Amino acid sequence: MKEPWDKAFLVSVHRGPYPEKRRKPEFEITDIPSLLQNHPTIAVLTDAEKNPVVIAEILSSSPLTRNARLVIYVCEQLGYSGEKISEGTPEEIAGMVFSEPNVVIIKT
Repeated sequence: MKEPWDKAFLVSVHRGPYPEKRRKPEFEITDIPSLLQNHPTIAVLTDAEKNPVVIAEILSSSPLTRNARLVIYVCEQLGYSGEKISEGTPEEIAGMVFSEPNVVIIKT
Protein backbone atom coordinates (compact mmCIF):
# COMPACT_ATOMS: atom_id res chain seq x y z
CA MET A 1 0.00 0.00 0.00
CA LYS A 2 2.88 2.35 0.76
CA GLU A 3 0.70 4.77 2.67
CA PRO A 4 -0.34 5.17 6.30
CA TRP A 5 -3.72 3.87 7.34
CA ASP A 6 -3.52 4.93 10.97
CA LYS A 7 -6.47 7.28 10.40
CA ALA A 8 -8.63 4.49 9.02
CA PHE A 9 -11.92 3.72 10.70
CA LEU A 10 -11.53 0.25 12.23
CA VAL A 11 -14.27 -2.36 12.04
CA SER A 12 -14.14 -5.95 13.26
CA VAL A 13 -16.55 -8.46 11.77
CA HIS A 14 -14.44 -11.30 13.18
CA ARG A 15 -16.49 -13.39 15.55
CA GLY A 16 -13.89 -15.86 16.81
CA PRO A 17 -13.92 -19.66 16.60
CA TYR A 18 -16.09 -20.38 19.65
CA PRO A 19 -19.81 -19.51 19.23
CA GLU A 20 -20.44 -19.48 22.99
CA LYS A 21 -17.77 -16.79 23.47
CA ARG A 22 -18.71 -14.56 20.55
CA ARG A 23 -19.52 -10.98 21.32
CA LYS A 24 -22.01 -8.86 19.45
CA PRO A 25 -20.02 -6.55 17.17
CA GLU A 26 -20.64 -2.83 17.04
CA PHE A 27 -21.06 -3.01 13.24
CA GLU A 28 -22.22 -5.69 10.84
CA ILE A 29 -20.63 -6.41 7.48
CA THR A 30 -23.67 -4.87 5.78
CA ASP A 31 -22.92 -1.54 7.51
CA ILE A 32 -19.71 -1.03 5.52
CA PRO A 33 -21.28 0.84 2.54
CA SER A 34 -22.92 3.38 4.85
CA LEU A 35 -19.75 3.73 6.94
CA LEU A 36 -17.84 4.65 3.78
CA GLN A 37 -20.08 7.70 3.42
CA ASN A 38 -18.37 9.27 6.47
CA HIS A 39 -15.00 7.50 6.52
CA PRO A 40 -12.79 7.60 3.40
CA THR A 41 -10.67 4.68 4.63
CA ILE A 42 -11.97 1.66 6.51
CA ALA A 43 -9.93 -1.27 7.84
CA VAL A 44 -11.93 -4.47 8.40
CA LEU A 45 -10.79 -7.44 10.48
CA THR A 46 -12.42 -10.41 8.74
CA ASP A 47 -13.17 -14.03 9.51
CA ALA A 48 -13.86 -17.15 7.42
CA GLU A 49 -17.53 -16.29 6.84
CA LYS A 50 -17.23 -12.52 6.56
CA ASN A 51 -14.29 -12.51 4.20
CA PRO A 52 -12.92 -10.20 1.47
CA VAL A 53 -15.08 -11.76 -1.25
CA VAL A 54 -18.30 -11.23 0.72
CA ILE A 55 -17.28 -7.64 1.51
CA ALA A 56 -16.52 -6.98 -2.18
CA GLU A 57 -19.89 -8.44 -3.22
CA ILE A 58 -21.71 -6.22 -0.71
CA LEU A 59 -19.86 -3.14 -1.98
CA SER A 60 -20.63 -4.06 -5.61
CA SER A 61 -24.33 -4.48 -4.97
CA SER A 62 -25.06 -1.66 -2.51
CA PRO A 63 -26.73 1.45 -3.98
CA LEU A 64 -24.43 3.52 -1.75
CA THR A 65 -21.19 2.16 -3.22
CA ARG A 66 -21.79 0.27 -6.46
CA ASN A 67 -20.88 3.31 -8.60
CA ALA A 68 -18.14 4.59 -6.30
CA ARG A 69 -14.48 4.41 -7.26
CA LEU A 70 -13.35 2.15 -4.46
CA VAL A 71 -9.99 0.47 -4.04
CA ILE A 72 -9.77 -2.61 -1.85
CA TYR A 73 -6.54 -3.95 -0.40
CA VAL A 74 -6.55 -7.45 1.04
CA CYS A 75 -3.65 -7.99 3.43
CA GLU A 76 -3.20 -11.74 3.88
CA GLN A 77 -1.19 -13.51 6.57
CA LEU A 78 0.49 -10.32 7.82
CA GLY A 79 3.70 -11.10 9.68
CA TYR A 80 3.92 -14.64 8.27
CA SER A 81 6.17 -15.94 5.49
CA GLY A 82 3.14 -16.09 3.17
CA GLU A 83 2.34 -12.39 3.61
CA LYS A 84 0.67 -10.95 0.53
CA ILE A 85 -1.22 -7.76 -0.34
CA SER A 86 -3.69 -7.74 -3.23
CA GLU A 87 -5.32 -4.64 -4.68
CA GLY A 88 -8.41 -4.28 -6.83
CA THR A 89 -11.89 -2.99 -7.38
CA PRO A 90 -14.79 -4.69 -5.59
CA GLU A 91 -15.57 -6.60 -8.81
CA GLU A 92 -11.97 -7.82 -9.12
CA ILE A 93 -11.67 -8.79 -5.44
CA ALA A 94 -14.98 -10.71 -5.60
CA GLY A 95 -13.39 -13.11 -8.10
CA MET A 96 -10.28 -13.92 -6.05
CA VAL A 97 -9.39 -16.43 -3.34
CA PHE A 98 -7.62 -15.33 -0.14
CA SER A 99 -5.72 -16.97 2.71
CA GLU A 100 -6.55 -16.36 6.34
CA PRO A 101 -6.04 -14.42 8.45
CA ASN A 102 -6.56 -11.23 6.52
CA VAL A 103 -7.47 -7.59 6.88
CA VAL A 104 -9.37 -5.61 4.26
CA ILE A 105 -8.61 -1.92 3.66
CA ILE A 106 -11.21 0.00 1.65
CA LYS A 107 -10.47 3.47 0.26
CA THR A 108 -12.87 5.85 -1.44
